Amino acid sequence: GDTGEMPAIDLKLEIKDGTVKYPDIRGGISKIFTRGTIAGDLDNIDGIEIDIPEFRFLLDGEPFEARVHLENLESDPRFDGKIKGKLDLNLVHKLIPMEGVQELGGQISTDLEGKASFSQIQSGNINDLDFGGVASVDQLIYDVGGQPSIRIRTADVDLTPRSMDIKNLVGEYGKSDFTGTVSVENFLALVMPETTMKGSFDLQSNNLDINQLLTYEEEGMEDTAEDSDVFDRFDFEGKLQASHVKYDVYPLNDISFSGKVTPNEISVSSARGLLGKSDFTLDGTIKDVYQYLYQEGEITGNLNLHSKTLDLNEYREFGNSPTAKTISNSEESMAVQIPDRTNIKILANIDKLYYEDFDLSNARGQVNLKDQAAELKNVTMNGLGGKMSFDGKYDTKDNEHPRFDLNYSLNKVEFRPVYKYLNTFKLLAPIGEYIDGNFDSSMSFSGTLDKNLNPVIDDLTADGFLQTFNAILKSFPPLEKIGDQLNLNYFKSIPLKGSKNFFEIRDGKLLVKDIKQTVQDIDLLVNGSHGLNSDMDYYIKAKIPRDKFRGQVASEISKGIGLLGDLASKAGLDISQGAFINLGINLTGSLKSPRVSFKVLGSDGETTFTEEVVTTVKETVKEAVDSVKTTVTEKVDEEKAALKEKMDKEVEAVMKLAEKQAEAARAAGKRTADQTRQLANKQADKLVKDAGNNFLKKKAAELAADKLREQADKKANEIQIQANQRADDIMAKARKKADDIKAKYGDL
Repeated sequence: GDTGEMPAIDLKLEIKDGTVKYPDIRGGISKIFTRGTIAGDLDNIDGIEIDIPEFRFLLDGEPFEARVHLENLESDPRFDGKIKGKLDLNLVHKLIPMEGVQELGGQISTDLEGKASFSQIQSGNINDLDFGGVASVDQLIYDVGGQPSIRIRTADVDLTPRSMDIKNLVGEYGKSDFTGTVSVENFLALVMPETTMKGSFDLQSNNLDINQLLTYEEEGMEDTAEDSDVFDRFDFEGKLQASHVKYDVYPLNDISFSGKVTPNEISVSSARGLLGKSDFTLDGTIKDVYQYLYQEGEITGNLNLHSKTLDLNEYREFGNSPTAKTISNSEESMAVQIPDRTNIKILANIDKLYYEDFDLSNARGQVNLKDQAAELKNVTMNGLGGKMSFDGKYDTKDNEHPRFDLNYSLNKVEFRPVYKYLNTFKLLAPIGEYIDGNFDSSMSFSGTLDKNLNPVIDDLTADGFLQTFNAILKSFPPLEKIGDQLNLNYFKSIPLKGSKNFFEIRDGKLLVKDIKQTVQDIDLLVNGSHGLNSDMDYYIKAKIPRDKFRGQVASEISKGIGLLGDLASKAGLDISQGAFINLGINLTGSLKSPRVSFKVLGSDGETTFTEEVVTTVKETVKEAVDSVKTTVTEKVDEEKAALKEKMDKEVEAVMKLAEKQAEAARAAGKRTADQTRQLANKQADKLVKDAGNNFLKKKAAELAADKLREQADKKANEIQIQANQRADDIMAKARKKADDIKAKYGDL
């Protein structure tokens, strides 16, 4: 009956000169020879012993042999085996089809032998292991549908219990190629718990397609994380060089990397390369990589970025390329999505920075990438004729409408280039087109950005301050129109020295409040607003001295003041008395086509209109007399200036020649002095060397050598003093000659 016991087994196997024929395999498998035994009790798996001391055959004419001995299969498997020969993987694939494998080819040659137990391997005591050998790969191809194919053109493997060295490695992974060497220590860590696999690599690539690698990773990442354990015990250090790298839409060239890679940390000793015309070097550390890839954790890091030249204009070109449009599969947008689950700090140091049509230099600062936002801290740079500093944030949680907060400070920058190159400034301060000079400005503003990263006007809020330095407002149409109607030419060119202006932006309008300015004793107080996409609406209160209305001739005296007199009369006001006329000026329309209206507010002071006319006529006569005097004086001044210029050139020529001669004299003296010291040192060293090891002779030689050096140094100093004296004499004579030249021209 059934006792529930398994039978014992004692099998003997022997095949001689066997043959297997396959329709698709030329030559098939021939010369098959094997012998072996399988013995033991099936109730005691641990007691079963498998021994196949010989197994050999010819596969399509290529010899292959192996042996194996297995015991303790359950408690502590122990093996002793060997394989030697060449396998054609194409034939193997035909013999043993593998599901999902579309193509398998190439040849693997092996000569491996070893014996060990599983407990020996797990203990980590590598010295107790006994195995090793060599293997080589030739033209291997492995292609699984839906994944990049793998090709190994050549590879030589050297195996010991301690390491696996892969040399002469040449291959491709999808569109990426690679060559180089890989060395793996403790490769048995794959089956040894709590043991880290260490190694090194030195790889080169002509073309590295990261886009393809990332596409496959993204498609397979979820399945990989859920369906299998990810090996997370490795520590590799090495170098990687790539001539051409494809990443997103950016063409990277001449990339090199050296550093260390573990499951949870990438330490970059040095990374450098070119992005278009821009160069970069990078070092630092990226941490928590494993948690980021497989556990939805946050990746952290600290990086240092340096660039001699960074051209941001190229990024627009990359973004508008056909490749970029294919990848994005959306409308063109310059918005850059900041990844989530990141907390990376980047310290940037950029020598030359190009953006649109202007150049910046010495850009320094910190960029923090966190929570789908980029935070700028302590960013400084030189450009636009001055210095700039920034702090701010670019938030892409809503990538269709990214938000920004920015605080900036501009120090002694120039109006014209700022207006020309900064679209934001052009939008906020269109008056900058008409100003020459420098200014300081600080501003805080926030809002949303459109797809071209320009502020959305209706959502923009700002507060700012602007101070001018020796600036001039020229040909500003609104003020020119005011001047033309009042017959005042003072508004054509207005000095803006030390003006301080506060402003704010709300609901799409630039608001100014109580801007005070004095132009040729004319006091102005400006309030109002300017729509960023519409017309202006300003009110100017002006206090104008009556004497400013004098014309060039008496007939023009009443042109401006006559207009105001008519307006005053209509308003029922008397402005015939007073030294000042007070005006209210409404300024509307656009900058290019302004509309002006006046309202007389009254007058103050003591001068009457009649007195003003008399004074104007007297001053007109006096100006005519002064004009004749001025013409004569200017002619004399021109002749004196020409003589002085001639004298200065003669003096300059004499002094420059003398300076060259004096410098040559000093250089010759120094050269002779140095040669004197060198010769003495050489002779002194020879005296000591010739004395040999005799103590008395050596001591005497050292004393003589010191004396020789002392005398030579004294002589050299005298030579330099004499040379300097000659140089001083040359300069003294030149100054005397210059004084004689000045005396010849007399008092200019």
